[in-house]
Amino acid sequence: MNITLIRFIVVFIFIIFSNFTKGQSLKISEERKKLSSIRDKYQLIDQMNKVGILYQFKNIDSCLYYGLEAKKLSITLKYTKGELDAENLIALSLSARGLHKEALQHYTTILNGYRKIGDKENVVQILNNMALSYMDLNDNNNAEKFIQRAISLGDELERDSIMSIVYINYASMLQGLNKDSAAYYLNKTEEIANKYDSRGIILLKKQLEAYDLIQKNDVNALKLLEETISESKELDYDLITVNSIVLSGKFHHNNPKLALKYYKQAYDTAISTGGKSNLVVYLNMILETAEKLQDREEILNTQKLLSSTLMQQNENLKNFIGDYVQYNSLETDNMRLELSNNEQKVKIWGLIAFILIGILFGLYIYRQYKETSRLNKKIAEQYIGLQNTLSSLEESQEENKRLMKIVAHDLRNPLGAIKMAATIIGEQNFENPEHKTMLDLISQSSDQSLELVNNLLSSNTKIDDLKKENLDLQVILKYCVDLLQHKAVIKKQKIVLKSFSVTLHANREKLWRVISNLIANAIKFSPIGATIEVVTQKTENHITIAVNDNGIGIPEEMQSKIFQLYTEAQQFGTEGEQPYGLGLAISKQIVESHGGKIWFESKRGIGTTFWIEFPFNNFTYSS
Repeated sequence: MNITLIRFIVVFIFIIFSNFTKGQSLKISEERKKLSSIRDKYQLIDQMNKVGILYQFKNIDSCLYYGLEAKKLSITLKYTKGELDAENLIALSLSARGLHKEALQHYTTILNGYRKIGDKENVVQILNNMALSYMDLNDNNNAEKFIQRAISLGDELERDSIMSIVYINYASMLQGLNKDSAAYYLNKTEEIANKYDSRGIILLKKQLEAYDLIQKNDVNALKLLEETISESKELDYDLITVNSIVLSGKFHHNNPKLALKYYKQAYDTAISTGGKSNLVVYLNMILETAEKLQDREEILNTQKLLSSTLMQQNENLKNFIGDYVQYNSLETDNMRLELSNNEQKVKIWGLIAFILIGILFGLYIYRQYKETSRLNKKIAEQYIGLQNTLSSLEESQEENKRLMKIVAHDLRNPLGAIKMAATIIGEQNFENPEHKTMLDLISQSSDQSLELVNNLLSSNTKIDDLKKENLDLQVILKYCVDLLQHKAVIKKQKIVLKSFSVTLHANREKLWRVISNLIANAIKFSPIGATIEVVTQKTENHITIAVNDNGIGIPEEMQSKIFQLYTEAQQFGTEGEQPYGLGLAISKQIVESHGGKIWFESKRGIGTTFWIEFPFNNFTYSS
């Protein structure tokens, strides 16, 4: 006989009720009576689960019934713990009926549920139950894996009473495989059982020890079994009593007549106590032993009993499966109804939300309309005020321009006279060199003042009104280079011109001013002996003029401001030349008025290149 046929399945009972000492039947009766007096529905669910676990080995159908009822009420109240405990009853019922795969499906769901609510003790219990189900399926690898996971997690529990059950189950797995490990876990079982006064666990330990002695044909096994039978009857642990009687028969396997006596006693005890879950196992033992004795009458009687028992168990199994299928159908219908209700709720709340959003949006639009009307009125008033201010500013600007031109024109004549007088006098010979130096300073100051006046006049001229004509760009460039050669010679610089003949429709004086300004800047900001290049380039759609120097470069903080009128982005030349800050701003205006653009690239200490680009529609190209 394989010990797994008997399996100490009573361990499930002790998960919750390991300490009660009253008779099991009496305990069931007492706990059932409490159901009618409980008013709190959550407590009622817990009590139904309690009664269901007590019925596990008395009446498996009652175990299933209380599990189903507790689960239905738990779902209604959304009581997660109660629902999981009820699911455990259903899984235990399935396992007891031999539906181990179905039980494992339930256990997996229950395991995840207990993990979510942080119930480690029940996680350990479910891992233990799953290990036993895998044993029934002869899947020893998974059985050992799950029991070891239960042991590992059990080490984290504050209250470790449940571990006595896990250890004794693991010891039963190791029995016959590793005697030392089995003994180790049996000792741990006894230690915890004594700690919590779990007398049922101690009886199970004695059964395992007796089984080990039976394997060795040690007569001490009978004494141990007699003690177990006596104590289990006292405590009304019916299944332990029956299993101990069966083990007594197992000890006398060499004496079939005596073994038959024990097996029949086990069967009768199971019938009288209501523990009918293993009747077929006991009848098979009786039949096997009767066949050894060749007791024809016993064989016939046992076969009849076995046949009727199997028919009854099959009928019970059909009813059980019917109830389970009906439960699954009702659960599916409930889930569909709940989903439908949830969908309806979502639609209703969605409609309410849509209406509220519509109302809020309408209020927002109305408020925005009122605010917009107020702002439009205010903007209209401000616009009228700005128009008046702008008109006044334009009149003031025109007056300022007119006065500027008058002042500039009035200044040009005396400045020109001063320049001329200084030049004429400077041609004479002076005995005192200081007089010559003073005349040179007067001449230079006159030149600078005239340049400033010319810039002021250019900045106040409307570029769009300028007269334009067809000009040869190469001639203009050469004129500018020749005109400024004397300044370059003073600083021992060289101006190199690389160009070709191109006809441009432009204002001669303004174009000359732009190019002259760029070349003059290159001279001003280049060191003594530097080379300045003026290069004309032709691209697909444009003509580009580049003025390149190897001077001091433009500081990064000034680069964004150099095209502004009256900018502060000014620096002195390499020989202390005075900056005015108007030339580039005026050049940009002139270039853009001809449909072109001006830009630059500069690196501090390396040099600067200015580019002027004009589109082809302003040019007639000739080689």
